[in-house]
Amino acid sequence: MVGKLAELRPEDNIQLAYMECLTSCILTYLKSTGRDYRKVLLNYWNLSYEQRTLLSSKNAAHIPLRYLYGIDLTFREDTLEKLQSAVMAGQSVICLSKASLLAYFPHKFLSMESSGFRHAILVQGWDAEKEMLLVADPVVGAVVELDPDQLRKASVVRTDREELQFFVLTEPQSPYPEPDTMACLRTSAERNLFAYHTPDDLFSEQERQDGETGKWDKIRRWLRQRSIGVRAWDMFASDARDSLNWTPAHRARWVKQNSLTMLSIKQLRAETWKVYQEFLAMDERHIEEGRLLINRVAAAWTACNLAMLKYEHAGERGASLIQTLADRAEAAKEAEIRFLEWLNAAVARGGKYAQPMA
Repeated sequence: MVGKLAELRPEDNIQLAYMECLTSCILTYLKSTGRDYRKVLLNYWNLSYEQRTLLSSKNAAHIPLRYLYGIDLTFREDTLEKLQSAVMAGQSVICLSKASLLAYFPHKFLSMESSGFRHAILVQGWDAEKEMLLVADPVVGAVVELDPDQLRKASVVRTDREELQFFVLTEPQSPYPEPDTMACLRTSAERNLFAYHTPDDLFSEQERQDGETGKWDKIRRWLRQRSIGVRAWDMFASDARDSLNWTPAHRARWVKQNSLTMLSIKQLRAETWKVYQEFLAMDERHIEEGRLLINRVAAAWTACNLAMLKYEHAGERGASLIQTLADRAEAAKEAEIRFLEWLNAAVARGGKYAQPMA
């Protein structure tokens, strides 16, 4: 059996942004199956701090594929044979690999592997005659045939058990009634805000009275234990202070990888705003209000990035620039929260213009 990828058009590859390989695979799958992949981006305003790196990537478990499309995304740690069985049964699989062990992967894109990040590729078919897996790698725009043994060598995480880590995409058993556009907008805007920040003044009086039984109070307690949203900024600022004690090489690597991901995050912020404009009917005054706020977000990320680069090259003056970097990070956090609060309110108003927030 030849999988769907044999018919995949080059334009079906969706390269979302730097360090967004997993979600790029998901979006590519959605587009190749004729779905509107933009709905995922409505719910994709995220920030995390992993491996001492700021990332916009959303954990796979928090991408609402079941809600949006009725699709299940199931994580498995199993053998290559189990992966092949799923693909031969008509399912698509996203496999986590070491990009440096994939023969087709360009070396110039390997900069983050040394920091412990694994690469995701979309396995979407099996050519029985050639005994080759059919693979899409949207990050590099590739559609290739891959020898199963090469995938095994690039992806095995436990040599004693020959285990690979992968996600299986499972289609709904019957036609799935996708939620309407306004429901998607309201749910996504609310999730974006509460996943990033849960200020007390957003809690209803009843929820405050409910205490620990209130829905958002539970979410807030959980988020405080995670390296996402405002917590990610706290961890970033802590590492910035600690970096004064690192070796110059370690500090330079930290600056470089965060500088690259900051550019990616800024790009994704603009993309998210673009998708909201495409789905939410807004008049020109309302669009201008949002544009001003998203421009402040972009400017804040740029200023934070520049502060990092100045700090790296400051030498003995580095300690004096830590506070500037912390201030720029705080400004970026506040700009993001302000935009997300505005966006949540704008969607709740159905896109109708209201006076700008004070």
